[in-house]
Amino acid sequence: MTPKYSKGPDGRKVSSDGFKTASFSSWPRPGCVAVKITNGAVQVRDTKDADDSTLNFTTDEWSAFIQGVKAGEFEL
Repeated sequence: MTPKYSKGPDGRKVSSDGFKTASFSSWPRPGCVAVKITNGAVQVRDTKDADDSTLNFTTDEWSAFIQGVKAGEFEL
C-alpha cells in the first residue's frame, strides 16, 4: 500500500510509515530517496515506488556513507 504524505516540522515530506524525503527533494521528482532512521537501523527507498524494495543499513554504515558524501568521495 502506497503511504500518504504530510509535511513534517522541518518542512520535509513525511510518509505515514515514517519515511522522510531527502532535503533536496521536490515532490514528485525522479531520483529522490526517502529515509527512515530508527534505533540501530536506517532504511532507504525510492520515492517513485514506495512499495518496492527498501535498503537496510546499520547506523554505523549510514554514518560512514554520509561522511563519505560530505568528503566528496563519490563522483556524480
